[in-house]
Amino acid sequence: MLKNHEVRALRDHLKWHQESISMTAKNIGLSRATVRKYRHGKLPGDIKIQRKRQPRQGEPTRPSPFATEHELEIKEMWRSDQQLDGHTLLSYLIGKYPGKYLPGQVRTLQRRIERWSDEVQTFRPASFKQEWRPGRVMQLDWTHANELEISIAGTPFPHRFCHAVLPYSNWSWATISHSESLPSLMEGAQAAYYHAGGLTEILQTDNSSAATHRLGKKEAPKAGSGNSKAEPSVKQQEEAKEAKRGFNCGYQNFVDALGVRAETIPVRCSNANADIETANGHLKHRLDQQLRLRGSRDFPDVASYRLFVEEVMTQRNLEVAVAFQEEQRHLRPLPPEPLPVYVVRPVKVSPDGLIHLEKISTRCPVSSLETF
Repeated sequence: MLKNHEVRALRDHLKWHQESISMTAKNIGLSRATVRKYRHGKLPGDIKIQRKRQPRQGEPTRPSPFATEHELEIKEMWRSDQQLDGHTLLSYLIGKYPGKYLPGQVRTLQRRIERWSDEVQTFRPASFKQEWRPGRVMQLDWTHANELEISIAGTPFPHRFCHAVLPYSNWSWATISHSESLPSLMEGAQAAYYHAGGLTEILQTDNSSAATHRLGKKEAPKAGSGNSKAEPSVKQQEEAKEAKRGFNCGYQNFVDALGVRAETIPVRCSNANADIETANGHLKHRLDQQLRLRGSRDFPDVASYRLFVEEVMTQRNLEVAVAFQEEQRHLRPLPPEPLPVYVVRPVKVSPDGLIHLEKISTRCPVSSLETF
């Protein structure tokens, strides 16, 4: 089966070259049947194939290897904890009733569990497909990259990526960072926008402290208050811990100067950032594969590693070039120059020459002390 980007390329070829099916198949190396199949209709990724397990028809052809009382016993155990699997329950039976059961009977027990699952009525929460408009949103998030085991001149290089994705086209860009800080966010967002060639309407993040801060806590109801003498429920305690969050002044000034609107996902709703969350895994997988081809995870300096990441991102974005070209037409103009990536904070120097900034203390250089 062809991928979405391969089908788009095929249709673009048919559109611009006005060739017959036979000539197109010959030029791009596909069969006539494949070209005919994919020249119209939905993309492969939009076609959902629903496979439903068919129940076994008729009565079992073999007698059950499990005694009735033993099967009822493990059925009650499974009902009390439905995360128990066939291997665990069979090991329990083998240990409790030596000589009666064998490890090879696990598939039979797994079929029993499947049947029990059908008897239990469970309902999944409804999920709705997100429809993205070109040029409307850029999602931004950080992801740890320590599993890549990168080293600089033989020294381990712990870091993370500030990763941005345009959900409509799945175009993405990543920059190396060392923390989820406001300067890191400013650098990562601007790098993505300038490589994309324009601005989106919205810059969407999660509720990271780099962009947001807690406005205030909800008070949990106290035991015995009012007409209720019961202890607050678990749900009430969770709601009490949850607080509304607002944008930091520095972040709000940044998005205002950039000319985009800031938005966050709801608290504890990471699925609202599904595109960037999924893309984080794809990014690290692709980098890992390229590092394996390279044969080494050591780089002479950070600049060389940064160039490697940019080359991988550029190659990856070629796969979504058709959709990205459409999205580019909806992006808004960039500022004449990138905004400075730093934060100005007034601080005081203690008599001992220490500077306290955001719970971090450091000693002021002697040259700076001489200026006071």
